[in-house]
Amino acid sequence: MQSWFNYPKFRAVIPATGLPLNGGLLYFYQTGTAYAVEKTTYSDGALTTPHTNPVVLDSNGEALIYLSGVYDIKLTDSTGVLQWTMTGVEGINAFSFSTWEIDALTAYGAGTAYTKATIDAALADLGAVIKYTLTLRPGTWAYTVAADYSTYNNITFLTSPGTVITSTSTILFPTGSKFYLSNFVSLQAAVALLSTTKCTIIVNRDYAMTADATIPATMTLEFWNGAQITTTGYTLTFAAGASIDAGLWRIFAGSGTIVGPTGEVPLEWNNAGTSLSMAATVESYILDEDDMASDSATKVPSQQSVKAYVTASSPTTIAVGTIILWPTGTVPSGYLECDGSSLDTTTYADLYAVLGVLYGNADGTHFNLPDLRGRFPRFWDHAAGLDPGSRTDRGDGTAGDVVGTLQAEAFLAHEHTGSTATLTGEIIVNTNGSGGSDPADFLRTAAQTTQTALTQAVTPTIASDGGAETRPININLMAVIKY
Repeated sequence: MQSWFNYPKFRAVIPATGLPLNGGLLYFYQTGTAYAVEKTTYSDGALTTPHTNPVVLDSNGEALIYLSGVYDIKLTDSTGVLQWTMTGVEGINAFSFSTWEIDALTAYGAGTAYTKATIDAALADLGAVIKYTLTLRPGTWAYTVAADYSTYNNITFLTSPGTVITSTSTILFPTGSKFYLSNFVSLQAAVALLSTTKCTIIVNRDYAMTADATIPATMTLEFWNGAQITTTGYTLTFAAGASIDAGLWRIFAGSGTIVGPTGEVPLEWNNAGTSLSMAATVESYILDEDDMASDSATKVPSQQSVKAYVTASSPTTIAVGTIILWPTGTVPSGYLECDGSSLDTTTYADLYAVLGVLYGNADGTHFNLPDLRGRFPRFWDHAAGLDPGSRTDRGDGTAGDVVGTLQAEAFLAHEHTGSTATLTGEIIVNTNGSGGSDPADFLRTAAQTTQTALTQAVTPTIASDGGAETRPININLMAVIKY
């Protein structure tokens, strides 16, 4: 939150937008009471008309406030969200603390444009003792004459995002001044105007380069989160001593060239398409994955570059169409069960490019997966002569010794051996003529003879045994295919 008191005028601005803090609430307390005991402020210089506490800022984020003595101050937005607190503020013609911000346009008035006279008047009143930040509200700064403010060691300039600087004359600013890139028509224009000032340019928006540019040694580029410079077609050079102030996010985009900067460069700053040339003192370096095959001892690839390179070249990458055996009944991510399903050729375009309609298709926009449920795989004979059985249609009308064809169960032709048994005996006739049944009548005597010999051949029967199929010892696994 940017705030300033050109006593008795107070004003607060939202830095991200340059818009006033409309409806902001300014609370005043007795100093040293931990913001617990309120203290009265006034709307007139005679201190006769008290303000309510808090003081509500108008649509310009402003209020006219007169103080009596020393205050602790707290600022919130209109919903009560705290913006900042400050202690020991004294109500005199200028505040007694060492650094504050002055709104040059409001205090000295110049319509909607800054002139050299506007700024000169503000600087003359501020003097050379108390340190100030001279804040320039949104407006146009179109200098037509040269100006040198570099001798004001107690003052720094700070523009607002809505300030427009179109000056073509040379302007020297105090060390430490800050400007927004949106203040200028181009990065080149900013560099041309500020090249001899030790200052910071705040990159508060995406910017596409329109010409080559060189950041001088006196300059720092400070990036807001999300703001990028697109370099496509151009070269951005950082002179030795130039610096970048940014968090760990991408600040460069496009396919141009960046030379420098010196010092350590976080890998996160780089865009994969940007080519960076390393200055002699650079400790870390960012390069595109296309350069990964190079053999530099000083270039460090970005995380994105490494991932792209590994993905493209790693031997552990599983090819689409690879079939693996899975130990659970849940299909892993990136795979499909080999169950003969019909798939859309567009949704599974990569897998369709491998399988085609080898395993059949319902129509011109679908193709089938191989169906491996309940089957053992047998590796392709490929004319080795080890698979003598016939093989049937795999789904597309192809049969024979071809990958994907099917084969029914079969037994190797074989024989079972066996033998017959012969039973022998005699039929003995009763020779005493008694016709009785007494066993003694059938006892063989010397006088008796065997009338008939008996021989009977017996053929054995082999009983069936076993289950519904012939199989080896096995375990159920699920066949899945990479898509």
